[in-house]
Order: sequence, then C-alpha cells, then structure tokens
Amino acid sequence: MAVWSSAEAVAQNNDAMFALNYLAATPVFDAEAQTLSFSALGQQLVLGGDFSQAADRSYQGQVSSIGFFDGTGTPVYSLTEFQANLTDLLANYADPQAMQGLFSGNDTLYGSAENDWLYGYAGSDVLVGGAGSDFIDGGTGTDYVWLSGVSSDYNLLAFNGMLQASPVNSPDVDTLVNVERILFSNNAVLAMDTDANPGAVFGLYYTALGRTLTSLEELQALGASVLAADRGASLNQVAGDLLAGDLMTTTYGELSDSAYVDLLYQNVLGQPASTADNAYWVDQLEAGMVRGDLLLGAAQLDLVQAEVAELTGSGVWFFV
Repeated sequence: MAVWSSAEAVAQNNDAMFALNYLAATPVFDAEAQTLSFSALGQQLVLGGDFSQAADRSYQGQVSSIGFFDGTGTPVYSLTEFQANLTDLLANYADPQAMQGLFSGNDTLYGSAENDWLYGYAGSDVLVGGAGSDFIDGGTGTDYVWLSGVSSDYNLLAFNGMLQASPVNSPDVDTLVNVERILFSNNAVLAMDTDANPGAVFGLYYTALGRTLTSLEELQALGASVLAADRGASLNQVAGDLLAGDLMTTTYGELSDSAYVDLLYQNVLGQPASTADNAYWVDQLEAGMVRGDLLLGAAQLDLVQAEVAELTGSGVWFFV
C-alpha cells in the first residue's frame, strides 16, 4: 500500500521520511524548469519552485512542490501548492518536528491508484485520493476532498464523526475525517461545516427567498457567497450583495422599503408585517439602517435558525 502524505506528517510516515532522505544526494539543477532533482538507487526526488545557485554552488530559494518517483518514473509522492524555504528544508529534512512546522499551510495532496493515507494537517487543503480505498484526514482549516465523479456516482455514509464515500458498483471506500467539503467533478460541493459560513450564508438565502434553493443559478449564487465569506467578507456584506444581485432583482423586481419589510415578514412568519411593525422598520431604514443588516437580523432569529438547522442537517449543497 502506498502512503501519500504532506511532509507535515513525516513523523508518522516512515516511507515519507525515507523519500526526504534523498535530499542528502547531490542535486541536479534545471534552471529553465526551476527544479532540483536528487537521485539514488534508480529513484528520484524532485523539488519545484523558484531557485538560484550561489557562487559557492549552493542553492537558495522557495520550494513549492515535491515529487518522489520510482525507477519507472511513476510518482509515489506528490505535494503541491505550499511554500517552504529551500535552505531550511535542506537543513532540517531529517528532523520530523522541524518538517511539520515547515510544511504547515494550504497544501494540495494527490493520492495514487492504490490504497492511500493522506494527511492535510494545518491549513486549508485540497486532497485528491484517486483510485483505491483511501483514508483522508484534512486536519484543521477548511479542507476539500475532490471526487472524480458527480454526486450520484457515490454512496455517502456518515458515522462517528467520519464520512465514507463509495463509488456506485465499486468495492473502493474512501474514509474522510476532518474534511469540511466534498467537491465533485461537476463543480457541485457538499459542505459539511454547516456551523460555519455555508450554514450562515444558506440562512441568508433561505430568509431572502422564503424557500430552499433549487435552480443551478441559485446554487451558483449561494456558492459565490460562501466563497466570499471564506475569503473574509462579513455576513452583512454577503447579505447586502445578495439583495443587490440579479437573483433578488429577477425574483422580486424593485422593492420599496415597505414592500421589503413585508417580504421578510412573509418569508419568516408567513404573513406581512402589521401596520405598526412595517412603519417601525421603514423608519429604521430611512434613518440609515441598510437592508442587508435587516436581512441578517431576520436570518438569525431562533425560528429561522431552527429551520435552517433542520434543512442543513445533512450538509449544504452549492456549485462553484
């Protein structure tokens, strides 16, 4: 069984430590490809990044990828989309604790056609198990697992804090731990971190529309809003962008403040606001309160939160 891992996990994977020991060999520098290759016993460890050679023929720069290849050129390990200082890597590759510190961050890890173990550890990672029955631990951060088919190609089973993904008519079973989101080949995402941005943003859409989302356009809009929140947009900003976007304009047209208040009351309570309530909130809006804040407040009502929790119990679906 092949073991694939980020270098953060070298302390737990002897095979990964063995691969990094190839850094003791004399490197071959390809200036055009910006790679350093270390070969021994017919196998090869290749570092990719941005390198230069000093006058004393030592190498400096930043490492952004590691590939370990067997004697046939077949990749055995693959680690991409991270940053490590080459000097630190060459000085500390035999020290597991130092290596874990060097390789924390947002990584992309690829498995093989065998049964693999992938560890994301710190950072928001993308993990691709490939064929075989894989064990994938995302670690901390918001981690994605990419599956090669559409959602209907898989049986999903949640238990004991884990999720098993098994292709239909296949004996392979991937076990996912500490994985927040599954990305399918058609760009559909199943977000299981419903207590974070996906659940909160879904609540905004549910309150604004008064229903769950059904169309591709709606699910794409939801995905864009979730990703905006992931990048640091506040829920107030997300709510404002939702109200100003094409989805709301197409659905409701231009709404007066009074009509907007009635819409939220209808969506949350099933009836328009009373004359007094409508007048109160219109006064608030005319005094400077923005509509997005009113939407967020409605979405955070206990009544709405309870409905959202029930609707998102098995995750939040959106498209990216």
